[in-house]
Amino acid sequence: MRAYVQTRGTARRMDYAFLVRRPKDQWWDRLADASVIFTDGLEVAVKGAGDGCEVMICGVPSKRRDAVGTAIRYTLLLELGIADSSLAAPLVRCALGDASRADLGAGLDELFDAETVDRILSAQTAGDEVLLDRAGEAVAEIVNRAAAAESNTARGGVPGSPWAGSAEDETSVDAFLGYVAEVAHGGKGLAFTSHAVQSLDRARQVAQQFGPDLVLLVADAPFEGIKPLGKAEGSADIEKPAPISRVGILGLALCGLIVLLLIIWWVRRA
Repeated sequence: MRAYVQTRGTARRMDYAFLVRRPKDQWWDRLADASVIFTDGLEVAVKGAGDGCEVMICGVPSKRRDAVGTAIRYTLLLELGIADSSLAAPLVRCALGDASRADLGAGLDELFDAETVDRILSAQTAGDEVLLDRAGEAVAEIVNRAAAAESNTARGGVPGSPWAGSAEDETSVDAFLGYVAEVAHGGKGLAFTSHAVQSLDRARQVAQQFGPDLVLLVADAPFEGIKPLGKAEGSADIEKPAPISRVGILGLALCGLIVLLLIIWWVRRA
């Protein structure tokens, strides 16, 4: 397991940045650039590549404030190998709950107080890598404690992707967590929450854009339950025209010949 933490410092010049080390690929930025997620608020995204997964959580609250009193947040990225894959679904469940997400923020605040964050952003040192290792351990402890307190951990089956579910529907949430678990245990796919997608048709367009191995959990969804994502209305995937028959071709040729003869007759008459 490898942890990455992004936050900001107190002074205005200390804008949001990853502390000590940064991931090689901020792949969730492509979702944000496509207006599929809002990274300045709560979103969760999971990417699996067959050998584990990466879990990104943005909007984790901190008790720290910047120079003008604005609340500061964390973005947390955990790279999980197959050996750590069992942590993925409970971590996502933890991020989706208000109280458990606040616990994540409190755990990070214990390691990254205002003085520590300001110092790291001013002059990062190699020794600070230890803090990130401890951050990963602290997150795992919080997640395991939250998972142990869950009274109902049973889940139903996971529909085949792509599909969209309502974040307000527990069956959809359980299926979403089940998909995350499958991806984490060596599957390939993309799962994320979205406060930006506001229609089922938009969700279908997202599936076309980012591929069929995708599920999304839509906040304030205008639909209920789980919806398979087929082709969107008015999509760019235009159907091919039906082939013209031989009779049709002969008819077009005859019409063209008649038009040509009429033009010749008209020219000679003039």
